[in-house]
Amino acid sequence: IDLLIHLDAEDESLKAWYLERFNQLRALAADDPRAYLHPYKDVDVEAMNDMALGVWAAVNQVVIDEEIRPWAHVADLQVQFAPDHTPDKVTRR
Repeated sequence: IDLLIHLDAEDESLKAWYLERFNQLRALAADDPRAYLHPYKDVDVEAMNDMALGVWAAVNQVVIDEEIRPWAHVADLQVQFAPDHTPDKVTRR
């Protein structure tokens, strides 16, 4: 079986999920000196969130807009997620 599935959500949801995961990883890194984010454990939360959102805008959002969404139309199945991570709409081609 060959099936191409496109998963997506509103930009604000994707950004919120990214920031939530970033903060989870940062919290875990606080106790692990080998973790990439460990050196930033004492940096102000607002400053780190600003940095993370800058990465989101410069990298993740660009990749989604320029490399992922333009190809959604070729997917056999498109799944749109609600802000609470539940599937909100499923479209079959």
